[in-house]
Amino acid sequence: MKKPKTDIKGFDFVKATCSRESEAFYKELIDKYIMGDHIDIIGLRNELQEYANMIYTKIRSGDISLLPLTSAKDISAYKQPETNQAVKGMLVWNML
Repeated sequence: MKKPKTDIKGFDFVKATCSRESEAFYKELIDKYIMGDHIDIIGLRNELQEYANMIYTKIRSGDISLLPLTSAKDISAYKQPETNQAVKGMLVWNML
């Protein structure tokens, strides 16, 4: 039988607020370690740790490639601005 296509829903890495690089990385992990012939928890954990280290290194060096591009309207345009990720990001950026 033909291997079924992986259909991923509900995770943050498949939403527009996630960078394409991160989305591709997580999808590859699922195909490689979860949907493969056997589940490799140790391999998955090791690769996630390496990715976390890479994220830390990129952030420390000022690389913004893992950050998604987003925009926000004026804060008054939102009924509940505290629930919008773009507004949260803008407020944190302004505080920094």
